[in-house]
Amino acid sequence: MLRRLERYPFLDYAAKYWGSEAKELGGEMWPYLQKFAANSVAVEVASQASAIYNSSFSHWSQEFARSVPALALAASFDFPLMLRRLVADGHDIDGHGTDGETPLIRAATRGLTENVRVLLDLGACVNARDCMNDTSLLRAAKNGHGDTIRVLLERSADLNMKGLSDWTALMSAVTSGNIQVVQLLVRAGADLLAESAWGDSALSIATRHGHVEIATFLADNGAILPKGQAGRRASIVASRRGYHQLVRRLTADYEAIAERPLQRQSSVLMAGLPGIQEREELSEPSALQREFQHEASEFQFDDVSDMMAALNYKMGFSRRYDLGERLGKGHFAEVFLCSDKVTGLRYATKVFAVKANEVKRSMIDEFHVLRELVQNGHPNIIRMVDLFFEPNPGQAYLILEIALGGELFNYIVMKEKLTEAETRGIFRQLFSALQFLVSHTPRRINHQS
Repeated sequence: MLRRLERYPFLDYAAKYWGSEAKELGGEMWPYLQKFAANSVAVEVASQASAIYNSSFSHWSQEFARSVPALALAASFDFPLMLRRLVADGHDIDGHGTDGETPLIRAATRGLTENVRVLLDLGACVNARDCMNDTSLLRAAKNGHGDTIRVLLERSADLNMKGLSDWTALMSAVTSGNIQVVQLLVRAGADLLAESAWGDSALSIATRHGHVEIATFLADNGAILPKGQAGRRASIVASRRGYHQLVRRLTADYEAIAERPLQRQSSVLMAGLPGIQEREELSEPSALQREFQHEASEFQFDDVSDMMAALNYKMGFSRRYDLGERLGKGHFAEVFLCSDKVTGLRYATKVFAVKANEVKRSMIDEFHVLRELVQNGHPNIIRMVDLFFEPNPGQAYLILEIALGGELFNYIVMKEKLTEAETRGIFRQLFSALQFLVSHTPRRINHQS
């Protein structure tokens, strides 16, 4: 790919914008587009080049979905006439590559409503799923594309179809923070009481993320916090963030709902929150209050969840990756070889069993460092590729670049003696990486990894 980019300086631009430029030029481009769409090699190169965003890490040119058809690439552009012509030429309306993205899913993800309308007119499967179990509606809801959602619902998209970890379109819309989309889905009949594999509902997600307007709207329409840990966790996190009025509103009838009381503003859970004055004197915590104190300490887990969200964590590790042989074991995690089902590339996967608080703290330390480095690659520092979390069995999967060259110590023992040039090269790499870490993670440079 590097040779291609050097030989054809406009390849990167052409791969990312060919559809937009073709639309501007009109019908005179159609013979060229037909020729391009019929050339599988050209389509694959365009798909590969359009996926490149950073050339500073290993495998930079290989992290792309294979066998993506021309119609799926075309669906990424606001050019519905081109879609009609390609389908008329015999291109598969539901064709997809190794990522499972059909043309309809691609168009819905980008909010290209006219593309969605045309593809549905031409017979696209409205409830098709990609490799990560997403549908067009789930993608559109996650990205807040209200007009696209309306068209999908008009064409009988399954409003309450669940994706990974039993996630619904309404839950996805809540995370987008777009209240208009949430209102659209609720008025269309979205299930307000549906729960994810985590036990969360749309209301608990809105509460935990501080989307006060959305949470209030959901409650006004009959949503209640889920029973058990998820509902209590949402209330505690929201209280810690200062959304006390919302918490009071949502927990007013919680005892009748969840069959156990949930402490609100005067609870010992509020102890230590700045600016909050207790209205009643508590001489000694009751047994129930001590239980809630214990639960609150366990809710440090949500701090991990929030941080992973900042790192764009995903769900459904086994749908995207195959876990291979174990490479090693540390104090807090095990490391396995894994392969990407979409790209075919191999990586290392660090698997954390999220149980003990010490494991959570170790994860927090590592994720903090990686969060600061994820936007700035360095050739001598292992790169974080992906981050997954599975609530059952409670494991986090940190996918990293793999270094198969062995350990430096073993290399030195094997060589017995290094030349000055070899030593200089090793130390240049080490100090270059250390300098980069100091400049990007000054507060956490003592992190042993």
